[in-house]
Amino acid sequence: MCGRAGSELDRLYLPKAGLQRSGIYCSNAFKCLNTKKQAPKHNLVSTCAEHWLPWEMRRVQPTYLIVGGSTALKLFPGRRLELHHGRPFRGSLYRTFHGQREAYWSGIVIPTYNPAAGLRSGDYMTYSMDDFQQIGKMVRRYDDWVTKNIPIDPYPNPTYVRLHGVDQVARYVSSIDWVYPVWGRPGMGLDTETIPSPIPGAPDPGFCLSFSLQPGTGAVIMATDIEALAGLFTWMDVFRPVVYIHNGLFDLPVIDQMGLPKHLLMGSRSWVDTMIRAYHQKDLPKALKVLSYRYLGAEMRTFDEVVLPHSIAKLSTWLQAVAGYEVQIITHGKKGKLLKSPKILTGWDKYRLPRQTGLRNKAQTLDDNLQEWMAATEDAAWDAFEASLDEDGDDVASESEELASPWERIKAWPANMLGPAIEIFGPPPVKSIEHVPDDEMDRYACRDSDVGLRLGIGLLRQREVMRLYA
Repeated sequence: MCGRAGSELDRLYLPKAGLQRSGIYCSNAFKCLNTKKQAPKHNLVSTCAEHWLPWEMRRVQPTYLIVGGSTALKLFPGRRLELHHGRPFRGSLYRTFHGQREAYWSGIVIPTYNPAAGLRSGDYMTYSMDDFQQIGKMVRRYDDWVTKNIPIDPYPNPTYVRLHGVDQVARYVSSIDWVYPVWGRPGMGLDTETIPSPIPGAPDPGFCLSFSLQPGTGAVIMATDIEALAGLFTWMDVFRPVVYIHNGLFDLPVIDQMGLPKHLLMGSRSWVDTMIRAYHQKDLPKALKVLSYRYLGAEMRTFDEVVLPHSIAKLSTWLQAVAGYEVQIITHGKKGKLLKSPKILTGWDKYRLPRQTGLRNKAQTLDDNLQEWMAATEDAAWDAFEASLDEDGDDVASESEELASPWERIKAWPANMLGPAIEIFGPPPVKSIEHVPDDEMDRYACRDSDVGLRLGIGLLRQREVMRLYA
């Protein structure tokens, strides 16, 4: 590692771990020439590593392996840099030899950010400095200290419900032992979910509201259940809870659409934005799902993990209907003579517009590619989320830039193709949480408010008190 990133490693990060450049060995997981400004995919990284790393490992015999950056971390599938950086784990490196997969190194792996990341963002620099402090403790044989500081979720089996009507809301809130974090008022985690607006440029309408009054519990109310929402807002007006919201800039307008009286969230002691609190702590991540996993031990599913499978299933049904619209396969000619190749007639032929005959093929091809696209999108979304950097500190285009989502591809269809399809089968189903089954949607929605409450009354509050009396 050389250049500005190498200088950053030598002068800033290694001293934090009590190490010197002469005492470590630096190598690259991906040594091949990368002519494209794109992060290499997993298969390219593993193939290149299998060629070069085995002999390096045999020669160096490292006790600890520090993995810097998301590209090198691809050698250990299932690990995500945003979630697992600074957390040691036991891992192995494999190669294929004579058709058999064998491990050529096993030991303790510590993932961290590429030193170049700190040149582009102060947040990454803070995370890397903390990671190298833990690396120093590992090197000095303080393994137990690191292991004991990895949190475990105290609520592995939370209770989440959906409420209907004002009576169910009243019974639910009266059955919960509320928490009182500060000022003698109940604590309340609050979150919302939206669906895409049918009008371009208009605000997305609210789909549901979830709240939590006790860690490990949560309830969801649909935006269409006006009576249940009114019952909850009446309870809030009486007891004036301290509301914990993660990213209030998104949630507050949606709650306002649902009819929450404005005076309930007026003043600095009425609501707390946990994302802003995390930002003020400097060394905490801002994303709710990363924050909850690293500091509460609570795992959360991403929006795409929940929504994409069901939305793509809906879109696939629409594409199959378009591709199969009044399909007739003609195998014989007018005199009964067998044709060399069957002729396909579709309902789209009656439009007789330029390029119209390709609509069936476009719909069929896109439907065939959906599963492929979805598998690639999962990794690409994480690559984009982690904002991986190359060794010179330049941005690397994520794999998601190579992919066009199925909805973007449909928008690119000519108007004389898309128009008739929408006229007959309606607009294509969009990516939306409304396609998710009720039980799965309830768990996803309530998880955000539950974790938000835990962060507000637990981690963030404790850290503020420690800073106040430090």
